[in-house]
This record gives sequence, C-alpha cells and structure tokens, in this order.
Amino acid sequence: CNFLSCSSNPLLDKWETFKQVITYKVAGSVGGVAYLNYSNGNYLEAINIYEYQVDLLQSLIEEQNDSCTNRIYQTDYALSLNNLGFLYSNIGEFEKAEKFFLEALEIKESILGKQHTDYALSLNNLGSYYSDIGNYPEAEKYYLEALEIYRSIIGTNHLDYVIPLNNLASLYSDIGNYIKAEKYYLEALEIRKTTLGTNHPDYATSLSNLGSHYSDIGNYTKAKSCYLEVLKIRKSALGTNHPDYVGSLNNLGALDSKIGNYVEAGKYYLEALNVGKQALGHTHPDYAKLLNNVGVYYLKTGNYSIAEKYCLQALEVKESILGKQHPDYAASLSNLGAFYSVVGNYAEAEKYYLEALEIRKSTLGGNHPDCALSLSNLSTLYSDMGNYAEAEKFCLEALKIRKTTLGINHPYYAASLNNLGTLQSNMNNYAEAVKSCLKALEIQKTTLGTNHPDYATSLNNLGVLYSNNGNHVEAEKCYLSALEVRKLTIGMNHPDYAGSLRNLAIHYDVIGNYEEAYTQISLSAQLQKKSFLPSLKYMTEQQRELYWKTMQPQFDSMYPTFSYRHY
Repeated sequence: CNFLSCSSNPLLDKWETFKQVITYKVAGSVGGVAYLNYSNGNYLEAINIYEYQVDLLQSLIEEQNDSCTNRIYQTDYALSLNNLGFLYSNIGEFEKAEKFFLEALEIKESILGKQHTDYALSLNNLGSYYSDIGNYPEAEKYYLEALEIYRSIIGTNHLDYVIPLNNLASLYSDIGNYIKAEKYYLEALEIRKTTLGTNHPDYATSLSNLGSHYSDIGNYTKAKSCYLEVLKIRKSALGTNHPDYVGSLNNLGALDSKIGNYVEAGKYYLEALNVGKQALGHTHPDYAKLLNNVGVYYLKTGNYSIAEKYCLQALEVKESILGKQHPDYAASLSNLGAFYSVVGNYAEAEKYYLEALEIRKSTLGGNHPDCALSLSNLSTLYSDMGNYAEAEKFCLEALKIRKTTLGINHPYYAASLNNLGTLQSNMNNYAEAVKSCLKALEIQKTTLGTNHPDYATSLNNLGVLYSNNGNHVEAEKCYLSALEVRKLTIGMNHPDYAGSLRNLAIHYDVIGNYEEAYTQISLSAQLQKKSFLPSLKYMTEQQRELYWKTMQPQFDSMYPTFSYRHY
C-alpha cells in the first residue's frame, strides 16, 4: 500500500494519538476558562465555552477505539453536560437544564453503573434541579437514592456523604419538615467537625446552614450564635475579601433585620455590599442580590428614596447578566412592587407584581411556590386598594398552589390561610375569617411551635377578628399571647412588638379600660419613636420629610385619639 495512506502507518498512528492528546488538553483548559467565567457570573459566556468543550470531547469519543481511554473521555463529557445543566438552570432555561442532567446521568450509568459515587452525584444534581422548579417529591426521590449509594459505598463518616445530607436538609426545610431538616443538618455538621475540625471553611458552611435553619424556626438566639461563629471562621480561614465572608455578613444583616435590630442590620448589609463589590464585581448576580437586600433594608427603615435606588440598580444588574426571562429578575421586580406598595403607588406596584408573575409562570411553571408568592402579593395589593373580588381570586389561587406543591402542613400554606382570613374579615365575613385563621394557627403550632413570630402574627390576627366580632374576652387572650411570644422571639424593641401594644391599647379603649389603654399606647409610641429615630441620621432633610409624610397618618390616626380622650 501507499506509505502515507496505509492504515498501519506508524507515523499516522502517532499523529492521531498526538492530536487526541492535544485536543484533550485543550478541552481541559477550555473547561477551566468556562469555570472562571461561571465563578465571575458571566453565565452566557461560560455556556458558550462549555458547549465548545462538549464538542471537543464528543469528537474525541467518536474517534477513540480504546475502551479505557474512551471511558475517560465519556466521564469528562458527562461532567461538562452537568456543568451546562447548572448554567442553564441559573439562567432560567430549565428544560435545557433537565436535558443535560438526564443525559449526564445516562452516560454515568452506562460507563460506571449505578453503584458509583459519580452516578450518585448526578442523582444529586437532578434532585437540585427538581427542587429549584418546585417538584419536591421528585427531588426527594433522587436525593434519597443518592444518599443510599453514598452510604453503601463510602459509609456515613465520609465527607462526600455530607452532600446528600445537606441537600435533603435543604429540601425538608423548603417543604416545612423542620424536624427532619435539623436532623440532617446536625449529622452533616458532625461529620465535617470530626474530619476537618472546627476552623475549616466547609465546617463553617454546615454551621451556616444550621444557623439558617434556626432562623427559619424562630430560634434567633441560636441562629445569631451560629452566624457569628461562621463569620469568625471565614475571616480567619478565607480573609475578609472572600464571597463566603460576604455571605456571612449578609446572613447577619438579614437576621438582625428580622428581629428589628435595624442599626446592626444596616452595618452588616452595607459592609457586605462594599466587600461584595470588591470580591464579586459589580456585574455579578450575587452582587445584585446584595443590592436588593440593602434596598429592602432601607425600605423597612423608611428611607424610601435610597431604597428605590438600590432596588432599581439590582434590577439593572440582573437584566444585564440574566436577561428579563429569569426567576431572579422576577424577584427584583417583586421587591420593587413591594416598595411601591409601601409608598402607596399602587399602579406601579401592580405593574411590577404582574410582570414578576408572568416571568415566574413562563420560567418555573404556573404551579411553582414562587408563583404562589406573586399571587399572594397581588392579593394583598388588591385588598389594600379595596378590590376584594380580585384579591380573593388571587388569594385562593395561591392557596391552591401551596396546597398542591407544599402540602397543608406547610407554614406558607398557613400564611395563605391567614391572608384569606384577613380578606374575609375585610369583606365582613367574620365566621369564615375566624375558621381560616384558626386553621392557620394550628398548622403553625405544629410546624413552627408556639414560640415563633409567625405564630404571634396569627394570634394577633385572631385577636382583631374576635374584637371586630364583639368577642372581647377571646380577643384579649390572643393579644396578650401574641405580645408574650413577640417579647420572647423578636424582643421589645421590634416594631411588631409595638404593634401588639397598640392593638392592646385599642382593645382596652373599646372595653372602657382607659387607664390601661393609655399605658399601652404610651409604650407603643415610645417604641415606635425608638425604632425609627436611628434611621433619621442617615437621611437628608428631604428624605426625612418624605419618611414623616408616610409615617404621619399612622401617628395622626392613632395617638391623638387617645391623648384627646385621656389627657
């Protein structure tokens, strides 16, 4: 045969081998560049590069006859598919994400079998995907299968065993099964403590997860303790210019905001924003989330012009990175809707809430819990506008979705019942309103316990209903219980505690106990003053005027009434 074209030509064989080695190395380098873009939040660029890597690996698989080498190529190919799955999920293209995750799982099963940790990892990835789109039963199925594989292969003390434990804990937290969630979080923490020690960043991550769990169930003291320890570990192990350190600052800000400690919350949020800009860059999706959080913080403290600025900036960053058809973009729209609702611009609020709903429907499907959140927001808005027919329609739709996706024992389902009860009360249907609120209270008692702020809110709502219905004995019981729970969970400096005092004052005024009414309203006024005064020092004169204009109706309608009667 001709020397150059002969199939057994050793030079050609060497050339083909050399070419494959070079292509494989290029594919590896390409993957590194793609990961760098992913880490920096450049998702679209990362997708383009990973797709190029997939093409390179696919060509190697087609050309390679050696089964051992082909197995290596296919393993890397499956890894690239998984990476593409994560990226498409991040930009909200969930159908494409599912396709890549399933293909990766199929390849791993064919080359590794089902009893392999890499196969279990693909199961975990699919579980995360189904959890993201709100298909919790499917997510649980994949997570549990992965857990069993890890358990049988590497045992329950291996670091990789923590992966399915954390995923299951997060899932159970999402669906309101807090007992199971805590069990898995603690097991994961113990494994990392034993194998890595208490100064390792991964131990800090597990401790942070546990802190978030305690925050969810209303145990704010334990949550604060966890978060502070995490901050200390991350500062020592990673430095103050690391994204995980930023995450810790953000968690502490969120917790202090939740318990009404707005001065401390502001410090943490603003530090997180400043450090995050350096650590993440101002075009990173996580930086946009920090902007959102700062915006919500300023909204809660009444600094409305600054709140709007940050919320709009977050929206702009998310649009530039993720586009408009993404759940995170919808979250920013929702925050803007909340802002305009608070300042009384209902037309703008409605516009943003409806746009957020449409995006969530198109990207997540109409039965996703996030769609229920949008429907609930719209229901509250329409109720505030006095459009009770529309409010009821959206409220019932949200209730139905939460019942289907989360079940009737979930705190979010209870929240929808509470919303329905408030709406029924506004429509003068007190008997049905009491039923809805009692049902919500029972669910919260079971899932969250009686020392949770949400339980106090339900007690407070019931108190209002009983008062409106003339049942003042039951109303007082509810108001006093709500006051005690709020005192224990969020403290006496929180605006909600002041709200409980105000409700008690109204109650005592109605039943003719004017001395007690005056005592409670005086305490409430002092707390209200204490809660908003720290915010004023951050405002310009114009911002203070705007803030007072918003707050004034509350003071004018409440406090002068009592001073007129009882001075």
